[in-house]
Amino acid sequence: MSDTIEGVARFHEGEVGRGIEILRRAVTEHESSGARMALSVAYAELAIALARSGSADEASALAGKALARCEVGDCPGEVAALRALAWAAVPEWSNAVRYIDEATRRAAAKDSRREQTVTHLTRAQLLHAAGDLMRAAEVAAPLVVEFEEMGMRWHLAQARATAASPGAN
Repeated sequence: MSDTIEGVARFHEGEVGRGIEILRRAVTEHESSGARMALSVAYAELAIALARSGSADEASALAGKALARCEVGDCPGEVAALRALAWAAVPEWSNAVRYIDEATRRAAAKDSRREQTVTHLTRAQLLHAAGDLMRAAEVAAPLVVEFEEMGMRWHLAQARATAASPGAN
């Protein structure tokens, strides 16, 4: 799990290639170890990184693996996998909306503040990517307080940037 965390951190800090490399290693090591607990998280996080980097097909396949893990009780990566599918669906907005709506429902069902807030941020970022800067800013603005309270600095910066999008005022 530590490689998964490191890969995500490096990806978020702008070391995209290195982050993906570490996430790939985390998945490979997790699969080969025989341990299956939280494998869905490693799949989902790699899927998000790949989708955000333009590798939609591979991202979709890994997100599918994460969702399949949920069918056998390994569900921690479920909501993240749906967020990955939303990113992989871009620029097909209707498909992205379908996946982010499902991620929103699943996060609410889990009653996870973190998952709900990160999913709302993903919705705001998707709206931004679709060119709907006003709506993106509206969705992102209340997330600033949430991320501040949770101490999630990278997400906080992303929410602030999306809320302050040009044309949002």
